[in-house]
Amino acid sequence: LCARMGVLAEEPSYRLPDEAGVINVTKPPYNADYTGKTDCSDAIQKAFSFANETTNRFSTKDERAIKILYFPAGTYLITKPLDFSYRGEKRRVQNPGFMMIYGESKERSRIRLAPDSPMFQDRPRPVIAFTTSKSSNNSNHNSVRNITLEIGENNPGAIGFHFVSSNIGSIDNVVCRNLDANRPAHTGISLPVSKGGLSYLTNIRIEGFKTGIYVSGKFPGYTFENISLDNQHEAGIVHQGKNIAVRKLVSRNKVPALVARGEGSITTLLDSELYGESDGPAIVAEGHLLLRNIQSQGYGEVLDGKDLKTTNGHLSEYCSHTLSLFDDTPSTTLNLEIKDTPDYPFPKPHEWTVFD
Repeated sequence: LCARMGVLAEEPSYRLPDEAGVINVTKPPYNADYTGKTDCSDAIQKAFSFANETTNRFSTKDERAIKILYFPAGTYLITKPLDFSYRGEKRRVQNPGFMMIYGESKERSRIRLAPDSPMFQDRPRPVIAFTTSKSSNNSNHNSVRNITLEIGENNPGAIGFHFVSSNIGSIDNVVCRNLDANRPAHTGISLPVSKGGLSYLTNIRIEGFKTGIYVSGKFPGYTFENISLDNQHEAGIVHQGKNIAVRKLVSRNKVPALVARGEGSITTLLDSELYGESDGPAIVAEGHLLLRNIQSQGYGEVLDGKDLKTTNGHLSEYCSHTLSLFDDTPSTTLNLEIKDTPDYPFPKPHEWTVFD
């Protein structure tokens, strides 16, 4: 009824009670300012470091294995990198896992990098890093949910999330937004860690970076669903040497929506819409590529160097490499139904209980 009357429904609130074992960054001893007026980099880093120091990677009677950094609704101004691998006393662990950033509301919980932050000028640097390791297969359970990360003007080296999760983990219901249209930040979400993957990234909107999503490294891979990429300056997704599956991508960019580099890249893109303003291709790809049910408009061609048959910009299917056990068998997929991931009705605070 509200939608029919032109009234937008309030964005869901993901409130977590203290009994859930959360680390509320606004409470003592952290006291992070949520008004957006005071730099709270040190306060949030203190919470990150405490989470890293206190997880023993499994639950006990007194401790939860997964440390949830909880951001109530508000704006959190930062000027420095935030790093989950830092434990204080200049000690670091390379492969921390079991770390979760959880906002009360995607629209109302915002971490904002201040304009002209000195540490994001000369070279690429993550704003929020989950590891410093180049390779990890045990960064389990890392997650980011229900939050917006904004990059203020003139931070050309900023990488929004430098993320890895192994086997179990996700980025869900997240916005990553660059606020400088003339000097864009480096990357929205970077997934460069070798052996990281088997994680699910969904309901993500990335706006205004040089590259929206960057994926590299050896096996395994990541699954993406319901991804929106707008106004990137060099590419929507850059994929190099990993295995990714992307479904329901909506890309609105003057540059290619997808660039896959190297013969080792395995890329699957399904049920997606690619809108451009360019005589060039929507997709530039090496390695193994499967495209199915792709709508492309505003580009010179769907796939660089390939004259693919389309109907009103719609590509039914293309596969770069096919294998068959028998002669004269179809070279296309079975095109079986893919069901949407079911919505989870998040419980209200009064519906929670604690049991031992």
